[in-house]
Amino acid sequence: MVTDADFTNEALRRAPRCPLLLYSLLAVSSSHKSRFLDDPVIARDYARYGEEYHEKCISLLLPMLSDNESITDGAFLACSTILRWYEELSGE
Repeated sequence: MVTDADFTNEALRRAPRCPLLLYSLLAVSSSHKSRFLDDPVIARDYARYGEEYHEKCISLLLPMLSDNESITDGAFLACSTILRWYEELSGE
């Protein structure tokens, strides 16, 4: 679980201008919210939204693997950490 306040604040600050961070944060947020909803139908919807954002993020992330400059970018590293948290939340 990501607990460093500076990491969190920086990721949130950069997300509006960085689709990679935006989609990874939306994936985690949707998945997390789905766990705390009383209505199972709405909870499933949020879990599905999380999956969709995760897929969008992965589609942006994969092409970056062949670019050494992208891999050393802070957004790439932050996204990797956030997606790992998503996987833990989702039980993947």
